[in-house]
Amino acid sequence: MNSNAKRFAKALLLHAQNRAHRLFTAKRAASTNIFTNILHSMARQNGHKFHPYAPRKRKEFLCDFAWVRWDKSHPPRIENLILAAECEWITKPKSVAYDFRKLIPLKAPLKLCIYQIRKNNSQREAAVFMGEISKALEAYRQHARSETFLLLELHRKGNHLQLHYWSAPQDGANQKVKFHRFE
Repeated sequence: MNSNAKRFAKALLLHAQNRAHRLFTAKRAASTNIFTNILHSMARQNGHKFHPYAPRKRKEFLCDFAWVRWDKSHPPRIENLILAAECEWITKPKSVAYDFRKLIPLKAPLKLCIYQIRKNNSQREAAVFMGEISKALEAYRQHARSETFLLLELHRKGNHLQLHYWSAPQDGANQKVKFHRFE
């Protein structure tokens, strides 16, 4: 994982842990709003534009959340997509993997998927989620070297967060995808 991805992961985990008491009791829409606020604040701190940008009532841009750098020319063009993120609150691995697949072809160095786990045996369930996501990544043939995928799991039964990551070691197809826990 490169240094930018590490800084992002560390800041995200810190922000989420600071709001954990609300995240574990909130309903789906409220949880999404919490992450909207976290990611919007982080984007502003890093000098990026955040989408969807609520004050202008813009709708989803490519994915649930995105950080972009816009070219100043008219009409505006995207200069860089910095972060692409998806939130999925349905607790089925196939539903999370479906949303996650939206992130895979996007040309962004950071890709984040946020989801919840509700079962008592959350570690076993987490392995099922990561297995589905890993299969999707292994099937994709156009990875960019060092693109980083982050999975933020909200374990509702145990009231804790876990962040996992995988960075593509090479361009093109990657044979084996193994997520690592971010500490």
